Amino acid sequence: MTTKTETQALESLMCAVCSGQTIGRQWYNQDTGFGLCEQSAIWLRSKNETADDMIRRYGVAGIHYDIWETSPACPHYAGTYCGYCHQCEREVEN
Repeated sequence: MTTKTETQALESLMCAVCSGQTIGRQWYNQDTGFGLCEQSAIWLRSKNETADDMIRRYGVAGIHYDIWETSPACPHYAGTYCGYCHQCEREVEN
């Protein structure tokens, strides 16, 4: 099932954590024009940010940030899952 958010166009956003540029979809809980870049998402997860906190603050990985179409292949993947990137989340789901 596709939601309205998933069909929303990708846009250029400023990362709310590092102020870098990223591609994503606007999340209602962020100021207009702000999102989360891939590197900041990885950093937040390494600081034990919970999945619920990530969703509440930044949206859903793969929809609002860590966009599958724009993320490079997992640099960590070598027969095991890194647990930090959208590529690994996809592999675990399948």
